[in-house]
Amino acid sequence: KKAPDSSKPCTDNCVSAKVDGVYFENCRTNSWGSPSLTTQYFVGFYFDVDARNVCQSPTKEVYLKIYGNNTGTYLLGDTTMNKGSYIDHVGSQLIINSTDSAHTGTVIITKFDTTARRISGTFQFEAIDTSTNKIVNITEGKINNISYYKY
Repeated sequence: KKAPDSSKPCTDNCVSAKVDGVYFENCRTNSWGSPSLTTQYFVGFYFDVDARNVCQSPTKEVYLKIYGNNTGTYLLGDTTMNKGSYIDHVGSQLIINSTDSAHTGTVIITKFDTTARRISGTFQFEAIDTSTNKIVNITEGKINNISYYKY
């Protein structure tokens, strides 16, 4: 699969966003590569979304962890355990930018279908690499009808 194209954004079972203004979408180069989108729902506790773009080097990743099990607005990086992260895979090193009490955001879940096991919504957040103080802005995030595993 070619690298994601912002003029043809994903519409089903995918995650997209702008990272400092640059289009991001989960992507995998072939069927033998690592999964580009993993979503898990731990019943009664939380769900997480791990979207990777492995079509480009280095691999980029958007990760969301939400304590909740319904539609609604969830704050990231405030006093709750909800979290948003942007991760660069540079060689064997992971450069992790995450939300915290000063760098926050939101996830709005508009669909949480427990029968079909599908989630949709939007997100945005500001994340920091605490080792360098570099800030990354994630905007226009979309969770497009993604399927999830139930545990």
